[in-house]
Amino acid sequence: LRELDVDEFFIHDLIGLEVREGDRSIGRITGALEGPAQLLLRVARSAGGQFELPFAGSFVKRVDIEAGLLEVELPAGLETLNDPEPPRSRERKSEKE
Repeated sequence: LRELDVDEFFIHDLIGLEVREGDRSIGRITGALEGPAQLLLRVARSAGGQFELPFAGSFVKRVDIEAGLLEVELPAGLETLNDPEPPRSRERKSEKE
C-alpha cells in the first residue's frame, strides 16, 4: 500500500469509527459508497436507521483513526433525510359530515 497524505485515509480504516458532533454520538460508519463526485460514508445511527455522509471537509472536521473517531458538523436534516415520513393523521368521515 502506498503512503497516504495527512488528509487521506483508506476506506477500511474509516469503517467502524464513531461519528460524533460535539458531545453527541451520532452513530458508527458501517460502509462506504464511491460516488462520482465524492465518497459517501454509510452511518448507522445510534437512534436507529442510517444515512449517507459525504466525506468532505464541509462536513468532516476531524478524523482520528487511533481514537476511533470521526468528528462532523452536519447541516440540519441530513441525518433524517432518507427517513420515511410519519403517517399523516386522517380525519374521520363523521367529522366532515
